[in-house]
Amino acid sequence: LGSAEAALKDGKYFDGVQFINSCMEEYGKVVGDERIVKDPSVFVKEVGPNLTQDQKEILRRMYEVRGDIITGLGANKRAAVDYECSQAMGGDSGALAEKKSKAEGAVKEQKSADK
Repeated sequence: LGSAEAALKDGKYFDGVQFINSCMEEYGKVVGDERIVKDPSVFVKEVGPNLTQDQKEILRRMYEVRGDIITGLGANKRAAVDYECSQAMGGDSGALAEKKSKAEGAVKEQKSADK
């Protein structure tokens, strides 16, 4: 997670996404579910209630960092999903809600531009 956060800080989004995905996939093994990256909404809904508070806090950070990184790569739709997962893990800060809102707004703008 530290490597992903460092890459994010340095604006190295491609490296960051590699770090965060590897980190999350390994953590998925720890909590016994590999949908952590591939199907995060289902993972959070089905596995989230069974996690400890410490596990939820780790996942909250992971999903927020991943959302920040992939926003930098322009993947706003997926970033919004990751921010939503972070919120579900207890990330209820105004800053997180604002990030999610911006990502959703960017998706809407892109759809309008594509028409």
